[in-house]
Amino acid sequence: MVDPSLLPAWWKEAFYVGLAMATGTLSYVMRALDAKQRLAVSRVLIEGGWLTHW
Repeated sequence: MVDPSLLPAWWKEAFYVGLAMATGTLSYVMRALDAKQRLAVSRVLIEGGWLTHW
């Protein structure tokens, strides 16, 4: 088991940023598939926050 006290102080923030990015990406993909649209890489980057978080 990993001891959280040994992890760097920023691990929580990195985890939540990664979770937000994954959620945004999945949200866009599900909306596009539901509307039967083509997936656009640029929209994935924008909707998922990949351009703003890095």
